[in-house]
Amino acid sequence: MRKRLFLRLLLAAAVVLPVALTAGRWFPALMDAVTRLGEAGPAGDAIFAGIYAAGSWLMLPASWLQGASGFLYGPLLGVAVSWALSTLFGAVSYELARGWLRGLVAPRLESMGYLGALDRALARRGLIAVILLRLSPFAPYNVISYALGATAVPRGTFWLGTALGSLVPATAWTLVGTSIGDLAALTSGEASFGGARWVVIAATLVATAGIGLFVRRALSDDPGPAAALAR
Repeated sequence: MRKRLFLRLLLAAAVVLPVALTAGRWFPALMDAVTRLGEAGPAGDAIFAGIYAAGSWLMLPASWLQGASGFLYGPLLGVAVSWALSTLFGAVSYELARGWLRGLVAPRLESMGYLGALDRALARRGLIAVILLRLSPFAPYNVISYALGATAVPRGTFWLGTALGSLVPATAWTLVGTSIGDLAALTSGEASFGGARWVVIAATLVATAGIGLFVRRALSDDPGPAAALAR
């Protein structure tokens, strides 16, 4: 069973990682083309949504996508667009992982000590964990979407936690995008954070400390598999 699980995970990595790495090479060039979408009207909006979806599912940096939203739509509409699309396509990634990855890893988590305890904690009180994981602008947003799909986090908890927690990083990166004159500065890391710098630092510190406390509590208060199933 363990060997079979390992081989399936290895096969998935062999398929996904090359695609993600290849996409990462052409995505900056694609972001340059995004600069022309603002003049394309509704068609440009639809194309941008498609680019956002592809970037989310290929686990590309959410900061690029959210910054591009600010570049195209400005601060207010840009925040609304990046927040809504991040929540929506993050949920799709969660559902994709829940459909196949959860079935692979769930039988093994109960026998993996602290990982099983964390999985049970996510099932019981996962909302705060999802919010904290989404809160940090430096957390790998799109990777976390897939990872949470492999855990026992309920669907409603994921949706609510993602919607609440992703508002801060979506706002921060969108505001960074509104301050640049060329999207190449965003994808190359040359963009200036400006006032969003302190939001990024504060959110990262809070998220890091909060996740640490969540893990400690999960490990110390874990009722064990039998008690968890009885709840």
